[in-house]
Amino acid sequence: MFMKRDRALFNFWMASFLMITSLSHAADGFSAIFNGENFEGWHIRLRKDDEPELKKKVFAAEDGIIHVFKGVPAGFDANAKPDDRRTCGVLFTDRSYTNYIFRFQYKWGNKSVNCPQELNLNSGCFYHVTHETVWPKSIEFQLKYDHKGNRDNTGAVLRGGNTFTWYAADDQSNTFLSPAEGGRAITNRLKGGWLPRPIETIPEAALDWNQCEIIVMADRFAIHKLNGEIVNLITDISSSAGGIGLQAEYAEIFFRDLEIKEFEEPMPLEHFVEL
Repeated sequence: MFMKRDRALFNFWMASFLMITSLSHAADGFSAIFNGENFEGWHIRLRKDDEPELKKKVFAAEDGIIHVFKGVPAGFDANAKPDDRRTCGVLFTDRSYTNYIFRFQYKWGNKSVNCPQELNLNSGCFYHVTHETVWPKSIEFQLKYDHKGNRDNTGAVLRGGNTFTWYAADDQSNTFLSPAEGGRAITNRLKGGWLPRPIETIPEAALDWNQCEIIVMADRFAIHKLNGEIVNLITDISSSAGGIGLQAEYAEIFFRDLEIKEFEEPMPLEHFVEL
């Protein structure tokens, strides 16, 4: 009798908690785009895209988490040429987005795949995807941690066939500098780095759950945030809309709490950034 009453109280508490959480998310305008159980609303593309069973090993949905490379052994295809690495792939959204804020959490796993290095913490989130190849035409919010140099490059921009204006101290710099701090507009850079603003990183924290946020307003601008801090910014983007994709490249990685807030019209840059 006591156990039945406790179970009933527990179920009531859980239902109340989920309702409050759902209402709080609705109140701030965000909605989940991953249901936590399967990939409804998403689809998987691998470099060798004719192996459906392999897709299940590369991307797995479990208990509210997307587990990348769950069923792939460490070092798999490590010595293959880049174009032959069968498990490289992307989990794409079925639909396209234009003006929005996309936020998610990620955490690194313990194994490297498709890479001869012992540990290569390298993945990414694509947005403005307009051509679903591996790798897609898009812009990438890179997820990368240099554990040897203890530098967190998460938030770096990779252009993926696009052009944009970026901000740095001068033409030779590879590190973002906010316009409010004197960053100059750098245009037409086709090679080199678009690294994030350095932030103090504790290794244990970098390897734990981290919060990312991408604020995208069509072709006007995109802001990259890591754990609440702006680490990168691009403007005058050559594409204005597209899908979102999560990358399977070199590292086992986990994603959770994927949420999006859409806007009918683009918000001004100064709403998010001091200019």
